[in-house]
Amino acid sequence: AKINIATQLSKAFTGAVREVLAADGELVDPRKYLGVGRDAQMAEVRERLRFVGASGKA
Repeated sequence: AKINIATQLSKAFTGAVREVLAADGELVDPRKYLGVGRDAQMAEVRERLRFVGASGKA
């Protein structure tokens, strides 16, 4: 079975960035919001690894 992970990672990243930018419309420094996107993406990666049973097997 095929599992398309890239789409879910992209949605997690862009969703988190959109929330931050919506909360502060004057935010222009990418260092302030890209970290939030990266953290959301990593949380999604961890969840997917747990889902496929690969968590902690690196």
